[in-house]
Amino acid sequence: MAERAYPEDVAYINKTKYYHTFIERYKFGEKYTKGKIVLDVPCGSGWGTSLIDNAKEVYGVDISLDAIQYACSHFKGIFSQGSMCRLGFEENKFDVALSFEGMEHITKEEGVIFINEIKRVVKRDGLIVGSVPILNMNGQNTGNPYHKFEYPADYLKILLEENFKIIEYIKKKGGDGPIVYFSLKNQLKHRVTMLVSAYNSEKEIKEVIDSTLNQNFKDFKLIIINDDSAGRTAEVLESYTDPRIKIVNYEFKQRTEFDKKLLKELRKKKIKKNIKNHIRSILPDSSVNILRRMRTMINQLQKR
Repeated sequence: MAERAYPEDVAYINKTKYYHTFIERYKFGEKYTKGKIVLDVPCGSGWGTSLIDNAKEVYGVDISLDAIQYACSHFKGIFSQGSMCRLGFEENKFDVALSFEGMEHITKEEGVIFINEIKRVVKRDGLIVGSVPILNMNGQNTGNPYHKFEYPADYLKILLEENFKIIEYIKKKGGDGPIVYFSLKNQLKHRVTMLVSAYNSEKEIKEVIDSTLNQNFKDFKLIIINDDSAGRTAEVLESYTDPRIKIVNYEFKQRTEFDKKLLKELRKKKIKKNIKNHIRSILPDSSVNILRRMRTMINQLQKR
């Protein structure tokens, strides 16, 4: 099954379950778009974007140049190639942003960057409407090789409610598993959200928190996922009372492809002890890298 929907694909010509779930997404979005300036990201082939025919203006963004060229030649709309993590629009441009089945195609860290970008380009009190596949009740993902991270439902809700006012949060059956439909109001005050995963890393996490609190930029929310840490990590986290810091105790059972490959290599080398600690210290979302990315993001915001 192709990840981008094209009307000439057999699955859509024959009106399979994929066709019906695709149409349903945009019907859900269309409730909020009448007379509005709308962003659809990622827009894929532009087919779904074209279904939003009640908007004042509609813009579509996708990372695939082929998809954007197809959209420009087949549908009405303003289409451009771009990344979910760096939207090429000025602040407060859109009344509504649609994002159907997009966040699973980027990492959970990139998902936070995307949320910050959406907050930037959508007007205050504007709407963010979308859908995201979630893990099933057994914690299993869809197995889709194109998905970089599929969200546990409760973790997704934490991420959304820390950034927006939730209007709707509906769990439904999707084409390959459960999905969440949501509508959100861009109403919370902080401009930047940063996500840190902490696993038995009291020294590193303290450095991240202290450096963050000492930044000149103050308009942020720091969400720290305490990933089933033992030892002093939990004590360090509990010692902070700043309201901009949100501590979430959550054990991630879903491993990324990077985790799996690294685990395989470690086993080859017969490193049997503290394998999880090794993984957490080498992963791209380590505390040091999070701090570096936070400084980069803040510098970019201050230049705007």
